[in-house]
Amino acid sequence: SFNELTRDGQDAERFNMLHPEAEAKVPYIQTVMGTEPAIAATDYMKNYAEQVRAFIPAESFKVLGTDGFGRSDSRENLRRHFEVNAGYVVVAA
Repeated sequence: SFNELTRDGQDAERFNMLHPEAEAKVPYIQTVMGTEPAIAATDYMKNYAEQVRAFIPAESFKVLGTDGFGRSDSRENLRRHFEVNAGYVVVAA
């Protein structure tokens, strides 16, 4: 989850700050993503995915989310409305 990835990144930063002589810990998300461009699409607000930005070395990290006031409709229609469906992932890429 984004929460766990954030905790892992924060733990690595704290360890590195407190142990400058030790081999630096690398957050898991950096290990698996490298420097490749990334897109995070979520059915939650954008800030949910934004919390991992600090730990992603990619220059290109785009977040798609459902920011806005509560709406009621089908999942498909809501994803289209909030621009987080497959088509918008392609556009963001």
